[in-house]
Amino acid sequence: MTRLGHLEKLVLLDNTVLSNFAFVRRTELITDIWKNCATTPQAWQEFQQGVSKGKSALGMWKGLREIPLSEAEIAFCKNLPRTADPFTLRVLRRDDKIRRR
Repeated sequence: MTRLGHLEKLVLLDNTVLSNFAFVRRTELITDIWKNCATTPQAWQEFQQGVSKGKSALGMWKGLREIPLSEAEIAFCKNLPRTADPFTLRVLRRDDKIRRR
C-alpha cells in the first residue's frame, strides 16, 4: 500500500491516461494509487495504435485488465459528443490560461 492508501472502487482508464503516463514511463503512479484499475478493449486498441505510431512507449501497462463494455454502455457512448462545441473550447482554453498564471 502506498502512503496515500489505495481506492477499492474500479477505476477505468481511458486512452488519455494510458498514453500520458506511458509517455513519461510512470504508469506506477496510477497503479500504486488505484490497485483496481482497468481499461476497455476500445481504449486499449486506441492506445496500441499510438504505440504502433511511436506516440506511446511499448511495454507499459503490463497486467492491466481489459473490461468489455456492456451493450447498454456501448449505446450510451455512441450518444456522447465526440468533441466539444466552439464555445466550450474557448471557455476551457481561457480557464486553462488563468490556471497557468
